[in-house]
Amino acid sequence: MTTCDGCSLTDRKFNEHRLCSKPGSRRPQVVLVIYYGIMNPPPILSPVDDQLDALCAALAAASTARDAVSADVAADAAANGVAGVAADLAADAAADVAANGAGREFHRRHPWPAQPLAWCGQRGVFRWSASCHVGGAGWSDADQIRGYLRLGEACLTTAFIITQRTAASTRLAESANHSLRDRLLPDLLAGRAFATVAISQLTTSRRHLADPVLRARETADGYLFHGFSPWVTGAAFADWIAVGAVLDDGRHLLAAIPANVAGVTVDPPQSLVALEASHTGPVRFENVAVERSWVLAGPSDQVLRTARSGGSGGLQTSALALALASRAIGFLETEAATRANLQPATASLRREWQAARDQLLEEAGDGATAIQAEVAPGLAGASLAGGSLAGGSPVSRAEALRARVNELALRASQAALVAAKGAGFVAGHPAGRWCREALFFLVWSCPPGVLATHLRDWTDGYS
Repeated sequence: MTTCDGCSLTDRKFNEHRLCSKPGSRRPQVVLVIYYGIMNPPPILSPVDDQLDALCAALAAASTARDAVSADVAADAAANGVAGVAADLAADAAADVAANGAGREFHRRHPWPAQPLAWCGQRGVFRWSASCHVGGAGWSDADQIRGYLRLGEACLTTAFIITQRTAASTRLAESANHSLRDRLLPDLLAGRAFATVAISQLTTSRRHLADPVLRARETADGYLFHGFSPWVTGAAFADWIAVGAVLDDGRHLLAAIPANVAGVTVDPPQSLVALEASHTGPVRFENVAVERSWVLAGPSDQVLRTARSGGSGGLQTSALALALASRAIGFLETEAATRANLQPATASLRREWQAARDQLLEEAGDGATAIQAEVAPGLAGASLAGGSLAGGSPVSRAEALRARVNELALRASQAALVAAKGAGFVAGHPAGRWCREALFFLVWSCPPGVLATHLRDWTDGYS
């Protein structure tokens, strides 16, 4: 590997050269063209494009290969019939280990899916959510949901990572800071850069604590960020991070902070129950100076509500839960073709999945509206007594739907485990992984309405 003459960054971290202002820094565009091998913008696929079929098939193969990663990535993957993508994954793993002194064993066993993400960038996936006037594809919310259903069923980890970079690009695209938007967004949409979000502390994580875990203090030149964000995906591979913090007066601030500036420390990834390859873990900010030119939004009382992605527990999250459920139901359908005893339950689960998908697409087209007197129709298994939480707090249709698809993902994955029998309980079998991945949706952007719905349903209405 070669290094940047200005900042000594390796080619593995070439995206950060764009943010390097030191003398002698290489021009990033040259490196990027060599890496991707393209000069023109990638084509934009439609949700039903045959090329999306090919992309999803490649993602599924890469996911299977990544599951086989252990002491010898290539050998294990080859033994499972996926040697074609194993070489790319082995190279990713080796580069990850070389670039990360801490947590080398983690990087070896759970390599960052660089190649699958590159494929998505080359096929224009990262442009889906952005408006045409800023260089995006301008897909409708419903079409984005259709796309995420496809990607999530192929590889949940890759799809999850994409939701995090999409959250960052959405905040950037809708920022009133047009100068920053015009400087950073083109590379992000084209796949030449990677960004992620550190906003869980403003939505669902650590909100029960008296003091905010990440604060911002105003200075003459901008702001000082101090504290940490507990859940950040792929921070070690990010050019910049959309970071949310709380000011002393309680208002929120959102800023784009380059990942390589002084005071930013990316801790080793957490050892998660599932989706380890997402490299999700804490990022610490030790009095990080942020100029006003890097502010994305705020200060304001609800800085995250200004973007299309809304608050926590959005429809993208529900789409990925449904994608996981579909993958498990697909396994059941294969098994049911030769096992008649599985056919009634499998058909019932698929019908339930189709109804939930149709409602998700309807929500994406119409938008979610808060309800209190009654729960949205057809939400069996996720309804609330009286249509509200204790104390009369409203539950949105989107939250009720999220609870429904969470339940479906749990039941479908467990049904797949039952069908797989003892083999499904052996490490490496997909049924066991699907069960673990279903648990993820109980903690990922799980707002109070969804949490309360699950607790009420699982405890017979608090009786």
